[in-house]
Order: sequence, then C-alpha cells, then structure tokens
Amino acid sequence: MTLAERGHRGARLDRRVLHYRVHGQRQFRRGATRHAEIYANLRSRHPRLFAERRSHWRRSSSPWRVRLALPLVAAMPRMSQRNRHRFYTLADNPLEAAGALRSKVRRVRAR
Repeated sequence: MTLAERGHRGARLDRRVLHYRVHGQRQFRRGATRHAEIYANLRSRHPRLFAERRSHWRRSSSPWRVRLALPLVAAMPRMSQRNRHRFYTLADNPLEAAGALRSKVRRVRAR
C-alpha cells in the first residue's frame, strides 16, 4: 500500500503466479476474527489511499466483473471470509471457479 501511495503502479497478469490453497475452514475462521482489526489498522495507516478508492476503482484495468464484484462484496457485512474469497474467484476467473465446483460435485456424488 505504501508503494501505491508513492505512485508505483501494479500490473495485472493473465496467469497465476501464486496459488495458496487453504484446506478446511480453520484458516478462514482464525483470519475472520481479526479481519476488522487488520482492516481498521490499514485504514489508519493509509488514509489517503482509502479516501481515493473510488478514483482508483474507475482507473483500474481489471475486468469489469472484478470491478463490480469488489464493492458488492464489501457491502455485504454478513458474508463469511471464505464466501468472499469464493465470490472474488468467481468474478476474477469464472472458468476456474466452475471447474472447482464441478470437482466438488463429483466428490459429493462419489460418496
């Protein structure tokens, strides 16, 4: 965030450079309890960046699906961290999300 405040720009890559897979819900439960605290800390450390969020959103080169999904998910206070992640994945890469859903359905049917 400090790099963004100093004027450095990020770049969108059309391929995955890191895949972090979480098994089960333990990681999300642990993280969800501290999410509000972490977010408040980031807001206090980078007030200008948060104040300029709307203009950054408009300039973003992200696909329209992602640009629409982020504010929608942020406006849903009762959504779990795990479901937020699923929603973002669906918006960012629908084919990957559909493949993951098909795999899950196959595993459930195999039981």
